[in-house]
Amino acid sequence: MKNLIAPIRFILLIFFIGGISFDFFGQNLCISQYIETSSGTTPKGIEVFNNTGSDIDLSASNLTVYQGTNGGSCVLKVTVSSGILKNGEVWVIGTTDLTNYATSNGTNLSGTTTYGFAFNGDDALEIYLGGVLQDVIGTCGSDPGSSWSGNGVSTANQNIQIKSGICSGTTSYWTDPSLRYDNIATGTDMTGFGNAPSCISCVAPTIQAHTITFSSVGSSSMTVSWTNGDGTNRVVMINTSNSFTAPADGTDPVADNSWNGSGQQVVYNGSSNSLTVTNLDPNTTYWFKVYEYNCTGANTMYLNTTASNNPNSQTTLPCSSPTIASNSITFSSVGNSSMTVNWTNGNGDNRIVVIHENSPVISSPVDGTTYNASTTYGSGDDIGSNEYVIFNGIGNSVTVNGLSPSTTYYFEVFEYNCNSGNEVYLTSSTLTGNETTASAPIPAILTQGDIVVVGVCSNIATCVGGSSGDDEISFVCFKDITTGTTIDMTDNGWERCFPDKWGNAEGYIKIERTGSTIAAGTVITFRTHGSGTEFEGIFPDNNWSIVTTGGNARLILNSDGDQIYFMQEGTWDDGILGNNDATYTGGEIIFGFNTNDDWISGICSANNNPAGEGRSQNSGLYNGMDCFNMIPNTATDFLKYTGPTTPASQIEWVGRINDNTNWTSYSDCSAYYSGTPDYTNGDTLQITTTGLTTTYKWYGNKDTHWFECANWGPLRVPTSSDDVIIPNSHQVDNDIVLVAGENAECKNFTIENTIYSIKGEGNSTKVLT
Repeated sequence: MKNLIAPIRFILLIFFIGGISFDFFGQNLCISQYIETSSGTTPKGIEVFNNTGSDIDLSASNLTVYQGTNGGSCVLKVTVSSGILKNGEVWVIGTTDLTNYATSNGTNLSGTTTYGFAFNGDDALEIYLGGVLQDVIGTCGSDPGSSWSGNGVSTANQNIQIKSGICSGTTSYWTDPSLRYDNIATGTDMTGFGNAPSCISCVAPTIQAHTITFSSVGSSSMTVSWTNGDGTNRVVMINTSNSFTAPADGTDPVADNSWNGSGQQVVYNGSSNSLTVTNLDPNTTYWFKVYEYNCTGANTMYLNTTASNNPNSQTTLPCSSPTIASNSITFSSVGNSSMTVNWTNGNGDNRIVVIHENSPVISSPVDGTTYNASTTYGSGDDIGSNEYVIFNGIGNSVTVNGLSPSTTYYFEVFEYNCNSGNEVYLTSSTLTGNETTASAPIPAILTQGDIVVVGVCSNIATCVGGSSGDDEISFVCFKDITTGTTIDMTDNGWERCFPDKWGNAEGYIKIERTGSTIAAGTVITFRTHGSGTEFEGIFPDNNWSIVTTGGNARLILNSDGDQIYFMQEGTWDDGILGNNDATYTGGEIIFGFNTNDDWISGICSANNNPAGEGRSQNSGLYNGMDCFNMIPNTATDFLKYTGPTTPASQIEWVGRINDNTNWTSYSDCSAYYSGTPDYTNGDTLQITTTGLTTTYKWYGNKDTHWFECANWGPLRVPTSSDDVIIPNSHQVDNDIVLVAGENAECKNFTIENTIYSIKGEGNSTKVLT
């Protein structure tokens, strides 16, 4: 049997015909049970409960059911136009198995109507009696997804039954069935259908709470106590005047014991006999009134009378200044634009922190003033002359940003009591301190050999989404990339059409590091996009900004071979777009990478084609960059460095990466991402020593050839004006072998190793001049 509690006070307009009544007003029919199967199409249906106090002739006042499917409007599905729905009994409407179950097991069943409901958990229902809405399931015109659900109760795959204490329907749409129903079974279990709820009348209490008293009265809070009446619960209201509107029967207000500043407010709802009210104003009289009540929810019944010392009032204390200042100021996480200030609180309710640049704070806050704080320097309220409030609250630390590098900032902490225009500040004793921000990071200045590319994955869209032609490129810098470091990139060809000129049909971009320092040796991965944001940092982060762009298109590598140059500190001039006469002046060309099979200049009139002869797909190699480039010797869109990874010097790493035998090409982006190393998610090259020597020392890191740049300290072949040194034997990997017919030139030739010898090949003569 279902136990429900209904209000005893209700008004019905009833027509009597032959002893049968018709309830045309009020919601005293309710959907007392609902089932939606978890398997197939049955059982599905509802149970309707009559709590009008009289029998209902359904031939005179039809019972109708409306359904809203998949968020649609509710439309008529079922009309019950015959039979008597007796008071205190139910009528079951649903699939055959459900009506059969109710007929066999029901103890309070007036009748059944068989109907093959097709509703699912996301469909809404309405029931009407004589055209008057009585109750709802869900919300017509709204689709919740898979079901109306909340707190374990769902309109999908469950048998749900009306809660104890609810005996009437509602015309207010809802989304959470747990407010009115309990889950009693899942799947196809039809337990409960055919059995009516038993409604127990709710009555109001007869003895009101009384003797309201006050304790622990302060300037912003007090404890309120009272003697309970005979209700099961009570609500307590507060106001600044002895003016209260009694709570309405059938309501269950939410309480908040923090005063909101004006008007009547419920500060307590429960069964106890005291509470502490906070956030009060000082020197203010507050009135309190307690209302006893029984039952819950829609059946709540209140006693609205007064009683001895109910209502009653109390005045808060005037606000006074704190007596103990904050102490022990410290500073942490000091950067070039931010720092964290820490302190130990005094005995104030709150405190403000004021900051001033280059000299101490000299102003004091004004009593009765509420200051707005901002952790961004210069944005908070100014209490004097550029003396900004960066904190206002109960805490003991604040992080301030927007500071200038290498600058001293002075701080002062003021304790205060009360709030909302009643503040009283302690100014005779305060906490002060100062700290200097770190110097600004110096942007890295890069030269040839400081950047190398370790992976290119052109056309990544089929693997990671985005636009067709999007690229992913991974590179390493042998210097720390500090905040403010800029890097320029272009996929325009060098000397594409004219000597000492760049093409301008493709892209150019300058990026700037906005995040923290990226350590030398970190593999940095970024993507360029054909639409949307042109540049996207992938690893270690996306803390980069685009400073400027140029060219006649975006920086997107062509399929079947293209190039990208890394540069810095120069000025890009597009020239006349279409003339391929762009220039880059005043900067350094750092590294060139080519996915084509050769560096080719002067291909100005040829069309793009799969053979890689296209004009925008080709580029000459910039002067003096024999050791500062990589080309795989076969056109490929997907390749990465897969050579030795043991720790090595910068010179050795550049030589390794310049060796195309240390690279692997892939058929597509999927194969590239499956291959190792996984540069996309981060990697690090272990560097033993950084920097390239300016002295032309022979190391023979790659082979014995004089004209191989990778064998020399500066990664360049010496000329007739350069001094050459042969260092001690432990520094030399290979001896020089001079090839017949070649002229090796230098200025002074010094052999530091006394046992070193230069070898000649064949009948070579005058190989060293």
